[in-house]
Parts: sequence; C-alpha cells; structure tokens
Amino acid sequence: MSFRDSKITEVTIPDGCTTIDEYAFCSCNELTEVTIPDTVKYIGWSAFLNCDKLKQVVIPAGVETIEERAFGYIDERIFGDFVIKGCKGSAAEDYAKENRLKFVDISTTGEETVYDYNTPMGDVNGDGKVNSADIVKTAAHIKGLKSLNEAEKSCADVNTDEKIDSADIVKIAAHIKGLKKL
Repeated sequence: MSFRDSKITEVTIPDGCTTIDEYAFCSCNELTEVTIPDTVKYIGWSAFLNCDKLKQVVIPAGVETIEERAFGYIDERIFGDFVIKGCKGSAAEDYAKENRLKFVDISTTGEETVYDYNTPMGDVNGDGKVNSADIVKTAAHIKGLKSLNEAEKSCADVNTDEKIDSADIVKIAAHIKGLKKL
C-alpha cells in the first residue's frame, strides 16, 4: 500500500508489518510523525523522500536494512537538520553515518547521546572547514597523543575503512591542495 503524495500528518506502521516499501510515503508534505514497530526489518528506497515536515524518526533496533534516501532527503539533497534516533551499532546509526545525519543513541535507559554525523568528511575538529588543523588533530590521534570521539573518528576516516591512519591524512591533504575532493 502506498500513501505517496497524500496529506497525512502522522502514520503508525501496524505491528506485525516487516517491510516499508520504496516510495511508500514519498512526498507526504504534511507528514510530521512516524511510528515504526519493532517488527519492521526493511525500509525501502526513498520510502520517506520529500517529507519536508518530518524532522526526526525513531528506528527500532530490529530494522536490518534502510535503503538509500529513505529518510532525510528532499530530492537529491540531504535535509541537514534531520535526526535519526536509534540504538548504537544498528542499521539506524549506519544510515545516519552514511548520509551525514545527526544520530541520537537511545539504547541507554534514561539517557540520549547525540552524534553529529552532519559534519563534513575531513572536518575532524568540527569548525566547518577542512584544513591543516584537521590533519594535525588526526595525526595526534594516530600517534596516541590525543583521542578522538566517535563523531571526530567518523570525520577522520575519510577512506571509510574503519581505521584512522596515514592514508586518511593523505586524502585530507589532497583535498586541501585541491587535488582530490573528499
């Protein structure tokens, strides 16, 4: 079933549902709230594309796959202040990282930890620019002089191999010199 282009303002996916199909709620411009049950395992491509009033979503830990542009996109552009809430280490966090969205870890009872993956790749110090200061901070981490937090590690790992090493510094330097975009 598709609600594409409808004027609904909120939706509760029925318990027992395992899939949210691609484009299911695409361009529901009035949609502000979505409730997803623990039974959902798959969220399809562009399922909530162009839902510009939807500012956040809680994704249960049981969701295994979230396809491209499922949340947080207006056409091809990332909706910068969109927030994904979910459990650390889940498909929700992976989606937030891959799409440079803010992630809120709700797995600890009574506490929320915010990870701002909206910072550009290479901007390790979070000042909005990729420059030599980011290389210095990354190098200090590699040498064991200064630890990076999770968000900083995400920004430093520009080659996305899940380790921070000299290869990342080389890529950041090439970007700064204008030789290669990150």
